[in-house]
Amino acid sequence: MSEKGPAHFRFSFDPVPSLGEGFVSHYRLYLLDDRDHFVRGVDLSCRDDLDAKLAAELFRPSNAVELWEGRRLVAQLGKRPVEWPKAA
Repeated sequence: MSEKGPAHFRFSFDPVPSLGEGFVSHYRLYLLDDRDHFVRGVDLSCRDDLDAKLAAELFRPSNAVELWEGRRLVAQLGKRPVEWPKAA
């Protein structure tokens, strides 16, 4: 961690092109390590909870995550289990 504090990222998620200007909500995604300690935060701008959860899924292979909109906890997603190749 640098002297400036934890790393912060901004991420906008729009899987389907919008048909016009729409309302966008601000979400905060917290990446957690294997002991559920904070690693870093990611700012998300998404149309709704579903889009924010889809964006959060992109981080799950490497981290468990918590998704917040302001003071409201939207979702807690555990780290995806690693799938090992099966022996032949």
